[in-house]
Amino acid sequence: MARAHAEYERSVPMADSVITEAPRQIEVWFTQELFRRKEANILEVFDSAGTQVDQQDTRIDDDDRAHVIVSLPEGLPAGLYTVRWRNLSAEDGHEGSGEFSFTVNPAAEEASPDPVQPATTEASAPTLVPTPATPAPAPASSSTPSTSGGLPCLGGMILAGLSLGLVVTGQGKGLT
Repeated sequence: MARAHAEYERSVPMADSVITEAPRQIEVWFTQELFRRKEANILEVFDSAGTQVDQQDTRIDDDDRAHVIVSLPEGLPAGLYTVRWRNLSAEDGHEGSGEFSFTVNPAAEEASPDPVQPATTEASAPTLVPTPATPAPAPASSSTPSTSGGLPCLGGMILAGLSLGLVVTGQGKGLT
């Protein structure tokens, strides 16, 4: 199936993408090879204020005439960028044009977990596991009143009192 024009096929960065690092160049592939004529094939990159930010060095890849590249300055700031293109098809001689956008957003990288930092701190927090010698911790708080009425505490006090009584009683027999 023959196409009428050299249409946008794909790009790096991709159309409508959000990238975390500013690219050093824009690459666009078209559906047909392009005619090599000065000023016939142009890629222009504009920031959100409408200022052209590319190096104005659009060139066709020698190994793939459907591939066009333009350079960008180092350290392009975060923001929305629009790539406008114009081309001339080598197959049918028709001109084509269009545009797409991409966003440079270093904060998008901060939103993803850092592979160097641990995702959780489970290793630093001790885990309490009840054992038969240790009673399970009581529930934090409840709107329902406790039905134990402090019986475990009372039982402990009674046991302590009996033990003390035996000790005192035992000591008293030894004195007579």
